[in-house]
Amino acid sequence: MRFQESRQWGIEIEFEFSHNDSHDEFAEKVVEAIRSRGVDVQNQIDRHFTPTLYREWKLVYDSSCGCELVSPPLRGQNGFNQVKAVIDALHSVGATVSESCGLHVHHDAAGFSAVELARAIAIYVRYEEVIDQLVAPNRRANSNGYCGSIAGNDREETLRDLS
Repeated sequence: MRFQESRQWGIEIEFEFSHNDSHDEFAEKVVEAIRSRGVDVQNQIDRHFTPTLYREWKLVYDSSCGCELVSPPLRGQNGFNQVKAVIDALHSVGATVSESCGLHVHHDAAGFSAVELARAIAIYVRYEEVIDQLVAPNRRANSNGYCGSIAGNDREETLRDLS
């Protein structure tokens, strides 16, 4: 499996709002900073978020961290450029992260055969402990209430089940 320019992916970036501003004031600063970098974004911080397909980024409330930016479906270099612009904007307004915040990347698996999907999951299971070293200890394996280990307690059995 190689990176394909045409394959869609998406990202969710959780962050904390500046304590120098009200939540609404900070949300407006974030939206302004993102728009000034040429990226479309909608402020939905005060609305109940319902995931739908859309064309612009959405700023929404996040119960674990405070704020979350949810990308539209992205593709290729343009998608990477948007993510860079959004991260630059967050830096410019003083957004911060803590151990409560997460970053989620979603990959479109449309067109994968069952064998290819099992292979991708098996690669993740095999390297899950290594990948876990990239995140805070409270987000590893089964320490996190929002998501747990794919392998569970028996990595080798999971790998056998996937083959």
